[in-house]
Amino acid sequence: MYVPTPDMVKQFLYRVHSVKVRARIKIAIETGASAGEVWRLNWRDFNAQNKTLTVVGNKGHRTMAYNMSDELMALLMHIPRTTERIFAEVKNPDRPNDVVNDYKKRLAKETSNQDFLKIHFHTFRHFAISWHYFKTKDIVETQICPTL
Repeated sequence: MYVPTPDMVKQFLYRVHSVKVRARIKIAIETGASAGEVWRLNWRDFNAQNKTLTVVGNKGHRTMAYNMSDELMALLMHIPRTTERIFAEVKNPDRPNDVVNDYKKRLAKETSNQDFLKIHFHTFRHFAISWHYFKTKDIVETQICPTL
């Protein structure tokens, strides 16, 4: 398991130009959601008034409501609501890794930092959970915390 530094995550995120891709990555960073959980998000899971996003757990993960940052709110507000699912254009939950691969290769080349090549979409889940533990130093809270 590779966990990038916060600066690497920030650099990666701001290199992404697509609003939808950036939103998917930001959701994983803020909630620790897996690619499949992000892929399954519906507009009814997004509550703009309360600034929350409910991630329906799969593979043994819990369903939880998370507070969203203003940045994530703005990204989601820029996505057109043409279907029930937020990321309807994605036919396969593994697709985010294809997009991540493009950006990680570019960043590794541009920055000469080969650690970018270790990043996959699931890395952002590890980052969210590890960063929460780093802040709290409480493994039990990290395991059950609804707001990473």
